[in-house]
Formats: sequence, structure tokens, C-alpha cells
Amino acid sequence: MPTTLTYSAPSVWLVYGMFFLPIVVVIALNYLVIIAHPIDRDYKRVPFGLHAVPLRFGIGCAVIMVLLFLLGVNGVMREWDSTVPPLILLILGSSSLALALTISKTGNRLAMALPSCFFVLLQLFRLPLELLLYLAAIEGVMPNHLSFKGMNWDIITGITALPIYWLAVNRMFPKWALFLWNLIGSILLLTSIGASVASTPMVAAFGPNRLNIWIADAPFIWLPGILMPIAMFSHLLIWRKLIFGTVISVKLRFVTQRKEFRVQTFTVD
Repeated sequence: MPTTLTYSAPSVWLVYGMFFLPIVVVIALNYLVIIAHPIDRDYKRVPFGLHAVPLRFGIGCAVIMVLLFLLGVNGVMREWDSTVPPLILLILGSSSLALALTISKTGNRLAMALPSCFFVLLQLFRLPLELLLYLAAIEGVMPNHLSFKGMNWDIITGITALPIYWLAVNRMFPKWALFLWNLIGSILLLTSIGASVASTPMVAAFGPNRLNIWIADAPFIWLPGILMPIAMFSHLLIWRKLIFGTVISVKLRFVTQRKEFRVQTFTVD
């Protein structure tokens, strides 16, 4: 199979959108990691007074994003003739990373320190993402069946994230409803991932004229490498809290060099 498969030229809006959206989502995830960890009391030895874990997490995210971008720019993911194509390895690796984070110490701290509604709100990014995917389909960059006009209904999760967050914050969203919402969102995510993989040149389940090759290039490579695992990670954290959740009280403190600011104590569901 040729490695020079092409697609229609993307618009500036699509390129910029797929560049900045992953950055914003990664920043939001890092913010959750920061507020979930107590501030290091010996703040003079830690940049900006951050706890060591969020600092390492942020650096790790930045390194991964830069490496993926370079791989996309250099066409490494376009080796469609390989026994195991790099794009498949990326999807498997990012999915495994999401699972590993869920059961890691960082995932444990997030699950214990933050209420489920925070991870529901994080899924809000799937609304602008699906609009960008629809734009990609209109421009001929991506096959139409991978947008919400076809098999990808992930936009439902993005549309409902904000109202469900508001209901959960105001104690008007019961646990069984969150279970149902997370189940539907997980199924929609897995369906979109499956359709995306089935549309790659290695499988071409929908025909040779409906190939999903744009995600091998930068900045679109951040879709399977960054956005997909974050969506999966959010769902897995909600599952972890629903199945293994405990009720604790957490007091968050933001420490600067001279003053200490206390955040209102809340109860985790």
C-alpha cells in the first residue's frame, strides 16, 4: 500500500482548531491535577509553589504533545505498509496510557479528591471537537461517516456535559443517571474509535475512497494521541468513582510565598 495517500487541503480554521483545542483540554486536565494535590509546604524549592506530582504531570503532557507533533510533521505515522502500522500502535498506546493513569497514584488522587462532576465537565470539549470533525468532513479531509452525520455521535456527550455538570453540582443528578450517562458516553466513544480504526488504510472497511488518513499528520495527530485518551480517562475515572468511590472531605489550599488562600470544603460523591 502506498505511503503517499492524500486528502483535501484543510482550511485554516480546521488546522488552528485542531491545534489549539488539544492544548486547552490538556491545560484543563492539568488544572484538575493541580487542585487535587496538596501544595508542597516547602514551596521555595518547587517552581510556582506547585506540588511535585502536578509539575511532573504537566511536563510529561508537554513532552508527549511535542513528540507527537514531530512524529506527525515527519510523516512517521504514514507507514501504512508496516506489519503493525505506527498509527495503530499510537491508538493502542494512548488507550493503555489512559487505563494506566486511571489506576495510578495520580488517578487515585483525582478520584478521591474531586467529585465526578469535574470529569463530566471535562468532556465538554467533545462538542467543539465534533464540530471540527464535521468541518473536516465538509472539506473532504475526513470521511463523512466519521462525523455526527455518519457513525460518530460523540457530540451527544459534549452537548450534555455542561447541563449534567450543573445538575450534579446542585445535587439534582442521581447516581443511577450518572451511571447511564457515562455508559452511553463510553459506548459512543468506543464506537467512534472503532469506526476510525476501521477506516484506516490497513483495514479500509468502508472502501478505499473513505480512508481516515488525516490523523497521521500534525496537528491532527493530537486527536488519537491526546484528545481520545483524555476522553477515555475521564470516563474511566467516573467508572472508578461509581464502582469504588468513597465519601471524603477535602480542603484545598493554595499557598503563595506570603499568603495562604483557603478554598471552601466540599464533599466528594
